[in-house]
Amino acid sequence: DHVLKYRTAPTVAEIVKLLVTEAEGNKRRDRTVKDLRMRLEQFVKTFGDRQLASITREELAAWLNDPTLGARSRINYAVKASQLYNFAIRNQWAEYNIAASLPRPTAEDAEPEIFTAEQAARLLEHAAEYDLLPYVAIGLFAGLRSAELLRLDWSAVKLAERSIIIGAAVAKKRSRRVVEINDTLAAWLPSCAKRKGMVVELPDQRTLY
Repeated sequence: DHVLKYRTAPTVAEIVKLLVTEAEGNKRRDRTVKDLRMRLEQFVKTFGDRQLASITREELAAWLNDPTLGARSRINYAVKASQLYNFAIRNQWAEYNIAASLPRPTAEDAEPEIFTAEQAARLLEHAAEYDLLPYVAIGLFAGLRSAELLRLDWSAVKLAERSIIIGAAVAKKRSRRVVEINDTLAAWLPSCAKRKGMVVELPDQRTLY
């Protein structure tokens, strides 16, 4: 009865396309949309021509328990699958979110690594060879996250005012903050600073994630 109720619903492939389009329309960050699309494309490869309501709990569990994936990746896939089910429920294309009912593995968070002074010096020494001196220097001495650095424009780096403006569009939590340029960073930035443009330019669409 459950399957027959939703027999006229769009296929999984069609729902995924609509969900990604909605995410883009809601101005989700490029990285967020890219991750959503990539993970759900894998879902489509297995279930794309079926209705979401026809997928059994056992089938979904088997898909999520891919032995080639680590615990963190399996959790991420489960989150996106759950997001897909919730989207379908809102549009009356499914009744239950079976992805939310499945147990998820425990991912052990690794201890953060701390560079020694020698390691930091080596990074700075070679960063300019790869046009990454601003990335390394600001990351080391101002503590910006990698994702924030990849969204940061030089217009936000105020050398004269000794500050970096982390706008809502750049910050991880979409909350504006101001970071001080300390003496060490102030000594490194003049050699690589620009008036405009992205702080980190990625040739050939390479990423640093």
